[in-house]
Amino acid sequence: MTIDQTGLRVAGMWLAGAALLLAIALGFHGPLHPDLEVQMTRIAGSASRWAAVHWTAAAAFSCFTVASVLALVSGPRLTSTGRLVSAWAVVLVGALWTLTTAVTEATVVKDPQRLVPKWSAAVGAGAGLASFPGWSLGVWFDIGPANLLWVLASGVTRVLRCVPSERRRAL
Repeated sequence: MTIDQTGLRVAGMWLAGAALLLAIALGFHGPLHPDLEVQMTRIAGSASRWAAVHWTAAAAFSCFTVASVLALVSGPRLTSTGRLVSAWAVVLVGALWTLTTAVTEATVVKDPQRLVPKWSAAVGAGAGLASFPGWSLGVWFDIGPANLLWVLASGVTRVLRCVPSERRRAL
């Protein structure tokens, strides 16, 4: 088995795992109610379920991200044309955006009393979004200042996680 075949098989396993996790998450998530008040009542009534659903979705989109990276670097069969490379890049970026949304929703929905305030979730989501381009530009394209963006954005997300929720509310 060549390196290309191994990479494609591993990418396929990650895709299969992602699809399974996403199917589980969507099965328990169900359709959104058109009336926002009814939907919020459902979420408030079962916050633990909604947090678990969104963490499962986040895990699925993490697997999609890994599969996309493996497909992009594994071999010419899946990246033989510009359209195929673009398609895998879209899967990668889409998975990262949706992963960020799932983590944000899981964090905010977890507690109906909103121990994690809106500003904290927004700053965390923004820092998470800034972290990936900083890392990828710094590592893949050797753009030094981008590494600083990655370090700062990662630091912000870690600080927000370490600050007790009572203190965040006071801020």
